[in-house]
Amino acid sequence: MTSDQIRCALTKMHQTRGKLMAFCNTHKLNYNLIIKFLNDPKRQLWHDNAQRIIDALPDEYRLEGAI
Repeated sequence: MTSDQIRCALTKMHQTRGKLMAFCNTHKLNYNLIIKFLNDPKRQLWHDNAQRIIDALPDEYRLEGAI
């Protein structure tokens, strides 16, 4: 998955109230850093965080052919 695909999936999750925060809390991700990542297309994720997000993404947020 590319950074843009991760950003798109997290943005879709963020559109449902409280879902992104719950996801971050459950998987021990820093919610504020995730929001900064979503709002700035130039920002990148650390590999460990990106891998944790990819592994934890529910099926409804995975893009076809992305993984």
